[in-house]
This record gives sequence, C-alpha cells and structure tokens, in this order.
Amino acid sequence: MGDGPVTANLALGIGCTRLANPEAVTPGAPVVHKGIGDPKVGLVRLEGPWIHADGYIESAAAEGSSCTITNTAARVDVTLSTADGKPARVAVNEDGPPLDREWCGGDCIEDGELGAAVTVDAKRDYWVTKRQEAEMHELTFVATSKGLRIHAMKFSG
Repeated sequence: MGDGPVTANLALGIGCTRLANPEAVTPGAPVVHKGIGDPKVGLVRLEGPWIHADGYIESAAAEGSSCTITNTAARVDVTLSTADGKPARVAVNEDGPPLDREWCGGDCIEDGELGAAVTVDAKRDYWVTKRQEAEMHELTFVATSKGLRIHAMKFSG
C-alpha cells in the first residue's frame, strides 16, 4: 500500500519548475543555493553552488553541493554523468544519515568513507534505492567533486 502516490519523474536543468528554492539562475553560471525551501513531496532542494544548464544541473565546487528530494517510491533511478567524463562518487543519504545497505539499489554500494555511494562512470541511469513498496523518504545526493551532473530522477512503485 505504501505512503501515497508515487512521485512523478523529474528532469533537471534550465526551466525545471520543481525547485523548492529557485534562486535567480543565469544559464551556465554558478548559483549558490541556500538549502532552504518547502520539503513538499516532489520538489528538489539544492544547497551550495550549482550550474544550471539545458538538461542537467552540475556541481560547481568539490564539496558543499547537495540535491535533496522528498519522494514516495519503491525504486529510485537517477541519470548522472560527470563534466569531464572521469569517474566520480556521489554520497547518498536518506532521511539524514547514509542510505542503509538494505535499501541500496544495484548501483549504490556501502562505502567506508561516505556511508552509501554511487560511482558515476558514464552518463546513464543509476539504480539507487529499492524497497518492497512505495514509501516516503528524503533522498539527498552529495557531490564529492566538481562537475557532477544530475539529469533526471525516475520514481517507481
């Protein structure tokens, strides 16, 4: 039964209308988001420096950039890439602490340093979470390097 309807899929980048904290955006230029905003299901809250481009957002610093979405889903897939094409890790937190190993999808692993992480090695969909049924959680992606790109998020029940 779960916690309600599954969150609608989301495309990020210029023109994204589901930002909880929509600072003034100049395409291609870093914008420092303050991390505040409505925690309403389906809205993205950005914190730290991000570049908004056509089809993605990109971390503009080696640390301090995070992207949080409160969602209802059993499975979450996120389309990720890096600006330079080199592998990078992104930490995955759920409701505050690192995502529990039991709920990690096939591309999310337990990481001694970050708790739970995805290694981004190419532009593709990464399977991040798995559950028996749709539940409401706050999922946060924390960039560990400059140039992490988040293109889209897909939610399923």
